Amino acid sequence: MLSYRTKSKVGYLAGFIGFLAMIALFMVGVLPEHFLRNHTIAAFSFFILGAIAVGLFSLLGYWNKNLHKGLIIPSALPFILFVIFLVYPKTELHNITSDPHHYIRPNIVGLAVLEWLFFLTMSIWIVSISIFLLRVNDKVSE
Repeated sequence: MLSYRTKSKVGYLAGFIGFLAMIALFMVGVLPEHFLRNHTIAAFSFFILGAIAVGLFSLLGYWNKNLHKGLIIPSALPFILFVIFLVYPKTELHNITSDPHHYIRPNIVGLAVLEWLFFLTMSIWIVSISIFLLRVNDKVSE
C-alpha cells in the first residue's frame, strides 16, 4: 500500500523488497536456532532486505510529496541500527559457530541486542506506516 502511495518506481521496488523481507522474517520463525546455518541465512536476509526497504522509503520521504515527512525518522532508525549491526564485532557469532558444544553464552550479547532493536524499530516503522495509511484513507473517504 505504501508503495502504491509513492507512485514511483523506487517506491514499488522498495515495496517488493519489503515483501521479500517479510518472507525472510517468516522463515526465521520457521527455522529454529538449532538449525543455526539456515536460521542465520534467513535472519541476515531479513536484516539486509528490511534495511534496504526502509532505507529506500526513508529517502523517498524526503522527495516524494505523497509521503508525510514525519515518516522519515521511524524509517531511518532501523537503517541506522543495521549499519551499526554491520560494523559491530562478530566475535560472539564466530565463537558459537566454531565450537557450539563448548560455547558458554554470556548474559547479554551485543549482537543479539542489536538484532532485537532492529526488529523493534522495524515493528515501530510498520505501525507508523499503518497509522499514516489509515489516516490518509480516512481523509479520502470523508
